[in-house]
Amino acid sequence: MNLVCPDCGAKLARLRCSGCRRRFEAHDGVPILLPLRTSEQQLAYRANYDRLARDDLIEPVTANRYETLHVPLLDFIGQTKDARILDIGSAYGSYLTKMQAAEKVALDIALPYLVTIPEGITRICADAEALPVRPEDFDLIILADILEHLLEPEPLIERLLACKGRIVVHIPWQEDISVYRDSKYEFVHLRSFTPDLFADMFAGFDVVREQHVAVTGTETTFVIFELRVRQPGVWLLSTRGRPDACQRVLDACTELGMSSAGVVYVDETVEEYAGIRLPANWTIHYEPEWGSLQAAMSWCHETYPDAGSYGWLADDTLPRTQGWDKLLEARAGQWRLAYAKDLWLSERDYTLRELEEGSNLSSGLCWGGGLVREVGWWALPGVRQAGIDTAWTEIVRPLGLHRYTADVTVEHENYRTGKRERDAIDDWTRPDAEDYISRDIEIRNQWVLSEDYRELLRRLGAHSRIGAAYAATRYGKAKDPQRMLQYVLTMSEFNERFMSGGLPAARLDALLREFEDVR
Repeated sequence: MNLVCPDCGAKLARLRCSGCRRRFEAHDGVPILLPLRTSEQQLAYRANYDRLARDDLIEPVTANRYETLHVPLLDFIGQTKDARILDIGSAYGSYLTKMQAAEKVALDIALPYLVTIPEGITRICADAEALPVRPEDFDLIILADILEHLLEPEPLIERLLACKGRIVVHIPWQEDISVYRDSKYEFVHLRSFTPDLFADMFAGFDVVREQHVAVTGTETTFVIFELRVRQPGVWLLSTRGRPDACQRVLDACTELGMSSAGVVYVDETVEEYAGIRLPANWTIHYEPEWGSLQAAMSWCHETYPDAGSYGWLADDTLPRTQGWDKLLEARAGQWRLAYAKDLWLSERDYTLRELEEGSNLSSGLCWGGGLVREVGWWALPGVRQAGIDTAWTEIVRPLGLHRYTADVTVEHENYRTGKRERDAIDDWTRPDAEDYISRDIEIRNQWVLSEDYRELLRRLGAHSRIGAAYAATRYGKAKDPQRMLQYVLTMSEFNERFMSGGLPAARLDALLREFEDVR
C-alpha cells in the first residue's frame, strides 16, 4: 500500500509529502492524513463525528448492529483470504476484525474509533473525500454506511474509478431522512438513495450483484451492492466479400461520433479489404478461411474476455444516430441485450410488436458483458450462422432482459427491403459445405428443449441482478416472476418429452394440468 498526500496527491515517505513537502503527524500510532485546506463546515463535520464516535463507543448509537448490519455484509462479501482490503468509514473496524486477509486497512475520519482497533489492522485517520491511499492497491474496497454521510461523495467516487478489484457498497435504501432532523448530531443522513440517484452516482460502474436486507420490526431496508469499474465495450463488424459496404458502415461510425472500440473481422476474402480505412479505436482481424458468424463472435469473445459489452454490426447495417454506440451500451448495461430501430422490422406492426416483446431482434445488437460471461458464450456452440439470434431471444425474453431502443437507429439495408441488390453473400448455401443452415436450426431447436437450456435459465433467474418481472406482463398475469420463469422451464421440459414421441394420453393430461398449475 502506498500513502499519498491528501492535498497534492504525491507519495508520502515517513509521513512527509514528496510533492508539497507537508509533514503529517501520528496519534497513538495512527497517521493523521487530513487535508490542510478545510472550510468551517468541514471542521464542524469532523468535530461532529469525533463526538459521535466517543458516544458510540460508550453506548452504541445503532441497536443490534451486529445482526442487522455485520452478518449480512460479511456473508455477502464471502471469502477474502489473500485479499488486500480497504474499509472506508471503518469506524472501530468491526468488519475487518472478523475477516481473514493479506492486508487490512481501516480508514475513518473519527480518531476515537481508530485508536480502539486492535493490532494487525493498518489504521488511517482521513477524509473519504480526500483519500490518502490509491484504490488500485486493493482487491476489495468496502463502503459500508458511509455514502449517506458524506458532504460531497463525488471526489471519492471519481477516485474509485482507479480500482481494479471489487467494491462493496452497503447503504440504507429509499429512507425518509426527515427523521434525522431532531438528531443531536449534525450531518447524519444527508441523502436518501433511490435507484436513479444510485445509478447517477455510480454511472462509471457495473453492478455485479446486489442483496436487499430488511431490518426486522422496522420499515428500514438496506441494499448491498458489489460493483466493478465498467470496462470499455467492443463492437464486432463481421464482413466477407463486401469491402465497399464495410467502408460505408465504418464511415458512418466516424461521422456519428462513435467512441467505443471496434474490430473488423474479415474471413476468406482477405485481399479485398487491403484498402479499408479504420475509425479511431478500431482494429482489423483477417481470417483466411471461411468460418461464419459463429467463428467471428467466438473469436471476439475469446480475444476480449473482460469487455464491458459486446456489440455486433453486419456490413449492411448503418448507424444513423449520433453517439449510438454509447446509448446502446448504456441501455444494455451488464445484464441486458439492447437493440436499435432498424427501419425494417421496426416499420411493420407485427414485427415491431415482436421487437418490443423480445421474440425478435433487429440491428445494432449490444449485449451486456456480464450477461455474456454468465451464459458462457456469445454464439450458441455448434451453430454456424442460423439460430444465433433466436437462441438469445429464448434467453432474454423469459427473463425480461431485452431492451428495444427505439430512440437509436441502426438501419438494416437487407436486400429484402429493396434498398440494395441481392448479392452472392446473401446466399447462405455453399458448394463446399454441408447444408449448415438446416443443421444450425436443428441444433438450436434441440438446445431449447434440453436440460442445459433449462439449467441456464434457472441459473440466470437466480442471479441477484437478473429479474423475471417482464415475464409476468408477457403471460398476462400479475404473479410472482419466479413462478413465471418456472412456467417457461416447465414448458421446455414438457416440449422435450412431448417431441420425443410415444407419450401416453394419460401422461399428457397430467402434464397439461401441471402446466396450468404453474400458469
